[in-house]
Amino acid sequence: MTTTTGMRDGPALRAARGEARAGWIRRYATSSIGKKQILALSGFLLIVFLIAHLAANLLVFRGPDALNGYSHALVTNPLIVPAEIGLAAVFLVHVGLAIRVSVENRRARGPVGYRMVRSRGRPSRRSFASQWMLLTGAWTLVFLVLHLLTFEFGPWYEARLSDGTAVRDLYRLVVETFQSPGYVGWYVLSMVALGLHLHHGVASLFETFGIHHPKWTPAILAGGKAFAWAMALGYMTIPVLIFLGVGVEAGGGRP
Repeated sequence: MTTTTGMRDGPALRAARGEARAGWIRRYATSSIGKKQILALSGFLLIVFLIAHLAANLLVFRGPDALNGYSHALVTNPLIVPAEIGLAAVFLVHVGLAIRVSVENRRARGPVGYRMVRSRGRPSRRSFASQWMLLTGAWTLVFLVLHLLTFEFGPWYEARLSDGTAVRDLYRLVVETFQSPGYVGWYVLSMVALGLHLHHGVASLFETFGIHHPKWTPAILAGGKAFAWAMALGYMTIPVLIFLGVGVEAGGGRP
């Protein structure tokens, strides 16, 4: 009798547990701390992408074969499509939650505006970078769209690698694009916006997850700011050096 009842109740019990877990996830994702932590986690994943993308961009200084070979290996990898979809999903989650959290914070503050407050016994870390997070994020979004239109969907030049493989000559496109002083200036300003965004975002990521210690927090904050501007400087250096003709070849890869 007990066994029969247990078998009968098994699926119902599992369904109830599944609903309970789904309910907990919904409550967490819609709670104030949940939204902020998901925002921080998506930001962390985007930072990982920024590091990898910068490393790939620096291949331009190793010559046409290095950059074109890497690009060809990337676009012919069967995992590239799901990876791009996943990256786009993370980006959309980050943008959507950033807007929602910002609107909710403004409503909670009311018409008073910014002022020094104390939270958990320590001063607020509001700064120029933190107050303009939405603006620098929006600038970065516009930059990303134009960046994709320029390089992902831009002109298609063909070149051959040293082994004879026909590939897209991304090297030529990059070098030609960065001959325009207007585009280089836009790129540099956009990296300043990215640096400001990361300046606050990287440091606040730790605080969002409750990582705070009187001894280590100052070092974490300083490290976050140094990382933010190192990333911005790394990215903006590339178009400036190419524009100056440093470390690159004219004409692209071999025909």
